[in-house]
Amino acid sequence: LEDQGKYQEAVKAYRESVAIARMIGYQTAVAVALNNLANVLESEGDLTGAERMYAESLEVCRSIGDKRRQAFGLSGIATILWRQGDLTGAKKMYEEALAIHQSAGDGDRVATLLNNIGNVLKDQGDLDGARRRYEECLAKYRGINDQGGIALSLGNIGDLLIRQGDLSEAKRMYEEAF
Repeated sequence: LEDQGKYQEAVKAYRESVAIARMIGYQTAVAVALNNLANVLESEGDLTGAERMYAESLEVCRSIGDKRRQAFGLSGIATILWRQGDLTGAKKMYEEALAIHQSAGDGDRVATLLNNIGNVLKDQGDLDGARRRYEECLAKYRGINDQGGIALSLGNIGDLLIRQGDLSEAKRMYEEAF
């Protein structure tokens, strides 16, 4: 439903999934449905509702000891905080999610979170820190041969280089990206 743009129907379906999973006591399904519901609400611009659902999913995951799914909740909340301008809170949550995914060996998620932390650092004005994270991200994407991720990372590094006045190196990054 979500992929078809039927967001209200998706919200209804996920709410029903949460209720059914709770009724039968399947906590993992509760956490997954809450996280999916949060994703739809976020897509629809309901950041308050999305944050509530991510937090509830995170709480369920913590109660059952599901670290990997905790990381998804943390990352979701971090994105909301970032969008609301709470850069310090977003960075903290992204870093907590990063640590979980690193320990689990989730290369693609690690790369995504390194990118997100780089974005937060850039927004905080820490361009050197952002570049380090983008370069770590680039190395991860190269390690898993994710061409889209490689291009994204190179573009982000190029953007930073422009802000720092290094146009020739920025151009090289963009050319490599595309």
